[in-house]
Amino acid sequence: MIGLIEKAVQENASTALDQGEYQRRYEGLTRRYEAANARLAELEGIRLERNAKRMNISRFLQTLVKCGDDLVTEFDEELWYITVDFIKVYGDGRLEVTFRDGGAVTIAQEIWSPRP
Repeated sequence: MIGLIEKAVQENASTALDQGEYQRRYEGLTRRYEAANARLAELEGIRLERNAKRMNISRFLQTLVKCGDDLVTEFDEELWYITVDFIKVYGDGRLEVTFRDGGAVTIAQEIWSPRP
């Protein structure tokens, strides 16, 4: 895209062109360049986000491998920190657990805090 803009500038400098037409062409190329740059920045952000997710999943899997074939039978702080992002507690007693991968699960109060 930069090459097209440079070519247009060089053509304008070396030959007699209608300046109105040149300006419209230059502005069109500039808009295309800015749009492409914005898209590139957006894609770079997506790439960084995916890399971060990949690293989190990798750490999670490594922690699970440490557990071996056994089920997790007791609280594991490291496993907790790499899987859970945050928990919301609502006034009606339900919990909403949001995981680092963006998934969420709602748990009714009766399940996590049974009353006698």
